[in-house]
Amino acid sequence: MRRKKLKAVVCSEKTRRTLLIPERYCIGIGGGFVFAATAVLDRCKWLEGRPLRNGLVLTSGLTIEASGGLTMNNSIAMKKLDPGMRVFPVGCIGGTTPGMPDSAGRFLVGRLMEHGLSAGGLSVVPGQETSFTDVSTVEAERYFEHSYGACARFGRKTFPFKKLKKRSIVMLGYLNLLPLLMANNGREAVALIKKLQKDGHYVVIDFTDRYKEGYRELFAATAGVANLIVTNETSLAKGVGVNVYKGKKLDAKKLLLAAQKAIDRNPNLDAVVVHWPNGSLVYTRNHEALAFPVHQLKGGDKVGATGAGDNWAVGFLYAMFMRVDLLTALLIATTAAEKSLGALSATDASGSLWQLVRFAKRRKLLKVCRGLKKFCPLK
Repeated sequence: MRRKKLKAVVCSEKTRRTLLIPERYCIGIGGGFVFAATAVLDRCKWLEGRPLRNGLVLTSGLTIEASGGLTMNNSIAMKKLDPGMRVFPVGCIGGTTPGMPDSAGRFLVGRLMEHGLSAGGLSVVPGQETSFTDVSTVEAERYFEHSYGACARFGRKTFPFKKLKKRSIVMLGYLNLLPLLMANNGREAVALIKKLQKDGHYVVIDFTDRYKEGYRELFAATAGVANLIVTNETSLAKGVGVNVYKGKKLDAKKLLLAAQKAIDRNPNLDAVVVHWPNGSLVYTRNHEALAFPVHQLKGGDKVGATGAGDNWAVGFLYAMFMRVDLLTALLIATTAAEKSLGALSATDASGSLWQLVRFAKRRKLLKVCRGLKKFCPLK
């Protein structure tokens, strides 16, 4: 198989038209989407320079609070992409007494209700605060300070299995921010995934950029039972033990090697799907790859600093649910990620399918528009 240039399409036409997700989970038969695990309050601020030791740094004067974490970002983005889609968020929020969330928890519940989503999957954990992340952006780089909070209690005991629709696509993330799931080399995470699969659901897993001791064991354990991995390039690389960068430049050959190792070690996986700032890649069970480059945003198009990866995953999974071919799925996912960066928070710029088409046309992304036309005719 050719592995010289990641930008090239190196898979067969048959693979391009392959549905990664079995049809019983797709449109007309499937039960929609469940996004579960991290429900977080994001506190975003922009710094005027890098902080020095014992020094003072000024903010730009703009600080916002927004919903964050996979549970919130992906649920809201999917509902905005297709308001008719069945979407069920699952997670843990803090509170003083059972059923009484704290102020941050009420904020997250309000965000879900604002977008027509049920908060019935959010469990209130008494005596714990709602998880939060301080996101600082300085010179185009981001720094995250995260508090586990109520998310530390997320597991089988807090998961509302009986509330899920049959044959749902369940996305779990970010697994390495959940202490209970990481414990004992990921045994609780594996048990949760197996329970969901036993109930007839399709399980997708995701990770984030935090690689403490035990991460590789968690990755190996969960990848061994999950149906699909959708994550970023560093999470995949750290999980399989392959360095995919030469300095600051991504090594396409090494990335393909990392994806191949993940597939070879985990026969249960249908594919490994990877996204990063400059592109995306699908590596299938039959060892064929399909890659797509990102069209870099310029000028005022790029405003935000969070949520691009979550919106990318939502766009890709939505396309798979709609039985769209792989190339079109990558095009939709890329457009969704780029559009999401047009606002300060992770989901404020997320849009419907028609808005993605208009965004693509405005940026003259003709390939994207042609892909979207396959199931959303342009008017």
